Amino acid sequence: MTARLLGHRVADTTLQQALVYNLACAYALGGKRTDALRTVKRALAMGVPLEQAIADPDLASIHAELGRGRAIATDASAHAPRVN
Repeated sequence: MTARLLGHRVADTTLQQALVYNLACAYALGGKRTDALRTVKRALAMGVPLEQAIADPDLASIHAELGRGRAIATDASAHAPRVN
């Protein structure tokens, strides 16, 4: 029973990785570079290999950023003014 549950968990994780990665590809192909970078960063954090993203022609518009290893996050905190 445990192996079956574990198998489903692995499959769910793999599916989630694929969905997030493919969303990043769709954003990149649609010209939404900022969204693509944010989303591919999430996919990389989920375990997608950086080499895969760098080699993927669907992500060509963000290859420079990926090659430098700086997928840019665009969350609100990154743009919030500093309070001293």
